[in-house]
Amino acid sequence: MFDHIIVEVALGLAAVYLVFSLVCSTLVEFIAGVFSLRGKQLERGMRYLLEDDQLGDNLLHHPMLSKLSDQYRKASYIPAENFRIALIDSLQLYATDDKTLADCLNELPEGGLRQSLSAIWLDSDNDIDVFKEKVENWFSGSMVRVSGWYKRQVQKVLLLVAFILAALMNIDSIRIARDIPYDNELRAAMIQQLPKLMPQQGLFNDD
Repeated sequence: MFDHIIVEVALGLAAVYLVFSLVCSTLVEFIAGVFSLRGKQLERGMRYLLEDDQLGDNLLHHPMLSKLSDQYRKASYIPAENFRIALIDSLQLYATDDKTLADCLNELPEGGLRQSLSAIWLDSDNDIDVFKEKVENWFSGSMVRVSGWYKRQVQKVLLLVAFILAALMNIDSIRIARDIPYDNELRAAMIQQLPKLMPQQGLFNDD
């Protein structure tokens, strides 16, 4: 009997904190959408990648990228092909009639962007099609790092939201664990709701 109560208390606590985590996650998704957190991190990553402010502005306002945003939200995802087209087109800023792509790259300000693109061009054996493919791969790899920035930012927001909600809702694990064994209706209701909260976990399937 005692072991049975302990299991039910554990299941009841699991139901409480599963509901709490779902509420927190929903609120964080709402906050991230309202404040365009993913889009802002993407723009930050783009500017970090490009380094040159003038090139960065030209690229971000290029139709291939600007069309991905709307009036209220920044783009949350940029296809590598769109970036490559916008980048090569924006490099025309440094071009004249007699300049090659290599010349344009050499006109970029000293820094990581110039070194990266020049290295990609050399690795492409002066083949523009290979260069385009490698630029797309380079961009995709850089966006993995940007995704990591976004996840860390969301984790901070989630922690803050959880702390505030826990205080407002007065969630006290000790009090809940103390009350559940003596409230049969509450305990039964919690356990009954748990399978509905975890439909994809397979923990409560009859088969």
